[in-house]
Amino acid sequence: MFKSDDFQTVSKLEWENFLTWLDEVNELYQWIPVTMGDRVNIKNTANKLIAYKYFQHDGDYFAIRSDEYKNWSQKNSR
Repeated sequence: MFKSDDFQTVSKLEWENFLTWLDEVNELYQWIPVTMGDRVNIKNTANKLIAYKYFQHDGDYFAIRSDEYKNWSQKNSR
């Protein structure tokens, strides 16, 4: 699996903007629902987990892989 410290927790808006950015740079990805039903993974074409959405009783949580978040935020700061 993965360690949670490899991921950056983000707001819903940041998460949506990250997915929009992936579309803009033509980075293919796929939505993969987790069997337990409480999460949706976003994986790239190399089958690497790059982001996920986690459903909790108190709301939804969003996370982006730390290195992907860094790449995205650097490109958006220009």
